[in-house]
Amino acid sequence: MAFIKSALEIAMERTKDVKVNPEAVKLDNLLKEGRKLASEYLFTVNFDKDKFKNKIQSYSGDNKKVFSEGIVKTFLSNIVLPKNENYEELLLNIQSGLFEISKNEKDITVMLEQIKQFFIQYLENRKQLIEAVKQQYAPKLMQKQQEMVQQYGQEVTLSPEQDPEFMEILKSNLLKMETQYNESLIGAKEELGKIL
Repeated sequence: MAFIKSALEIAMERTKDVKVNPEAVKLDNLLKEGRKLASEYLFTVNFDKDKFKNKIQSYSGDNKKVFSEGIVKTFLSNIVLPKNENYEELLLNIQSGLFEISKNEKDITVMLEQIKQFFIQYLENRKQLIEAVKQQYAPKLMQKQQEMVQQYGQEVTLSPEQDPEFMEILKSNLLKMETQYNESLIGAKEELGKIL
């Protein structure tokens, strides 16, 4: 009877010649540690900002560079198109965190102010798009209401949000707009990354 190897045995055979680079592991851990600290900084209520500052200052040279890179990546990944107007606090938090990494405070402030204005414009355009789609869909919604009156014999009032067809059209239009805005936002985040 043939010997059947387990998945672990096969994996061990394939990786027996793989050498681990301790320096690469160390740098990867520093990057992850920076990302974790940045997440705590952004999302922990009453986070001790001195802890953040002290942790950054505890590193030097390449270690500090990699650790800070993890922080920056997390900060930039959290700059996303807002769903509502509660984005300002997050941007201010990101700004104060970036000040601890880079002394280029003026350019950071300018870039984040531009992103804030961009978000204001995005939310306004989003509202306008929703209203425009509602107006365009209104005749069709009226027609559906009339058909329901004929079918059920009583007055029926539908809101656009109750109509799956309307929601599909709205979703499609919002997705197109978000895609265009996201492309611009990616460019802005790249510019912000360059000044750090």
